[in-house]
Amino acid sequence: MGMDNEIMRSKSADIIDISCHIIKYLTTGQRFIDVPKISDAIIISNLFIPSQVIGLGIASVNALVVVSGMKKSHASFLTRKLEIPSVINVCEIDREMEGRFAAVDGFNGEIIIEPDEETIALLKLRQKRYAQIKCAMNNAVSKKALNENKQKVKLIALDLDGTIISNSTNISEKCIDAINAADKKGITVAVCTGRVMGEIPEKIRNIESIKYFITSGGSSITTDKKFPLYSDTIETETVDSILEILSDYDCLIDLYIDGQGYMQKSDLEKLEHFNVTDGFDEILHTARSFTDNILEYYYSNRPSLEKINLFFAHKKDRNEAIYRISKLDPAPKVAHSMAYNLEVTSSTSCKGQALQYLTRVLGADMSEVMAMGDSNNDISMLKLAGVSVAMGNASESVRNVARYITDTCENNGAAKAIELYALK
Repeated sequence: MGMDNEIMRSKSADIIDISCHIIKYLTTGQRFIDVPKISDAIIISNLFIPSQVIGLGIASVNALVVVSGMKKSHASFLTRKLEIPSVINVCEIDREMEGRFAAVDGFNGEIIIEPDEETIALLKLRQKRYAQIKCAMNNAVSKKALNENKQKVKLIALDLDGTIISNSTNISEKCIDAINAADKKGITVAVCTGRVMGEIPEKIRNIESIKYFITSGGSSITTDKKFPLYSDTIETETVDSILEILSDYDCLIDLYIDGQGYMQKSDLEKLEHFNVTDGFDEILHTARSFTDNILEYYYSNRPSLEKINLFFAHKKDRNEAIYRISKLDPAPKVAHSMAYNLEVTSSTSCKGQALQYLTRVLGADMSEVMAMGDSNNDISMLKLAGVSVAMGNASESVRNVARYITDTCENNGAAKAIELYALK
């Protein structure tokens, strides 16, 4: 009887929570779910209610740890539905955990603080096997749904690195042909990248079928005629706070200003030290304006920043910086596309937000948008697009939010997806 009462109290609290949000929306028009401005983190709390779980799911947190709660509660069911790894009803939590590296084993319900390499490898193997099973199931369901309910696509948003280009500059002829075919069919094609405009390869900028460029992780939209359509820069006070935090770490600071990247010239000699990989070292050499001291340059000129791009010498420093920057008010958006990288944009900026704006300008609906990507900074647009496609080489978190999964970038996955979901 005691257990029944506990379950009923839990379910009653869940119903009250959702009821309050519905009433709030009907009476004030305010957003039904508050989305926290934090991602790439494990969130720990004494208790989670359904609306909080939904908000954390939208924010793409890595996992949830609940000190007390019922495994049959609505909140618990939601974590499973949203595929958020979670540990429910943890007896004791170390209060000094904030900022530390940890892993949540959603299969066995364990939280592991500072896991060793062997444990990490085991967890990644389980994750990979689960992803393979889910991918096979999703593709089977997707093919059936595609035949039964063909969606009309009016706008295609394509990430660059790892999606349509396999290294710093290379795009296949098959991908170009697919983009041109979409344009001929009357479908608008836009690039949606974390790169600043000045570092988009000339070969891609010269593709006449690409009409819009969403750059700097969603902070700017430019037309193919170089006309600025949209801008969402980081608040000046927030920039000052971020730079103060970064002074505690060994990192390379790369500032995106008016479509151009600016960095300290001396840092070019330390790219390996800052773990700059995946062809980005070539980009920094060829598509940057250089200054003797990047901080002096910023404080002397006070330019508006589209994005702060960072590379850290140590991953632990990056993780700690993510936590501290996410605590700022207003909290800027934080994402990453490489292991030691961190990308900071304004509190309201992301690829999804910019894509929504462009969709409205074009008189289309998000249900008519096809978005394709492979990294965490693509998640916001994939969640909003009617046709969301993860690359075969995409991260696990991207695969989890995408409706479809295509082949890898190396195997022309983007071209195959355009042909299958937009042209047929």
